[in-house]
Amino acid sequence: MTLAQWVKATGPKVKGAWYLHEATVAAGIELDFFVFLSSMSGLTGQPGQANYAGANTFLDAFALWRNGQGLPASAIDIGAVADMGYAARDQQLLQRLLRNGYSGVTEAEMIEAFRAAGSYPVPDLNDGVAVAMRRAPFAHINTFATGFGSDKSLCHPDSRLHWKKDLRMAVWHNIHDSDMDGAGAAGSGDGLKAFLARAKGDPETLQKPETVGYLALEIGKQLMNLLLRPDDDLDVTLPVQQLGLDSLVGIELRNWWRQTFGFDISVLQLLGFGTLEELGRQAAVGLFKACECTQ
Repeated sequence: MTLAQWVKATGPKVKGAWYLHEATVAAGIELDFFVFLSSMSGLTGQPGQANYAGANTFLDAFALWRNGQGLPASAIDIGAVADMGYAARDQQLLQRLLRNGYSGVTEAEMIEAFRAAGSYPVPDLNDGVAVAMRRAPFAHINTFATGFGSDKSLCHPDSRLHWKKDLRMAVWHNIHDSDMDGAGAAGSGDGLKAFLARAKGDPETLQKPETVGYLALEIGKQLMNLLLRPDDDLDVTLPVQQLGLDSLVGIELRNWWRQTFGFDISVLQLLGFGTLEELGRQAAVGLFKACECTQ
């Protein structure tokens, strides 16, 4: 790679970020948020595009640097956007990206991710990253990734993921092909689909006391699946935040909810209803209303 090729790819992101930072600081503007649209390539690399990967790594580091100065900043490491933009216009490129570990982010998911990134406060870095790293493993919560995954286990002979040897992705080694073929990968499985089909024909089923508990458990199983955790002994009365639900996981849970139940719910509602039991109740109420509308 020539120096000119490096500068051509890194310059717009590096200089653009610096100029926006300097201009707002010089003008004394107190920003509510400063969101960088970075890329998964800044985390995992991008074969043949070290300049593009480097530009996005800079954005992630710059967000951390601004936070260290007490200024708002967050970065979204985006995967391939599937329904708009450059990759969406080039289907061959999109399919190549999907085979290489990008799950395909939708426009709606990007809006939710931006909303989450814009709401993050300036984190307490404990008087500097070095101090924080000495006390405990450091995590910069204002930088997060969206839009990567795999439809095969990392040990599958057809897996082409260039990040499968990255230690930071080690949790994916706990997922086996049998898990992906089962209920964990397919959502709530055939049992929930069968229940929802019966409920359409007999909406009174949704008003039975045991329905709330059943739906709460299915929602909880999907939450555990998104968190890559077992759903054994799942307690539907625990607060969802205690179970691990946050705004980022909420985006994925919301998409599953919309596809499974057929009506929408916001991430704030998912977090605000408190427990899985209450989410089960809201699902039952929403499904019953939907059945009434179709009759």
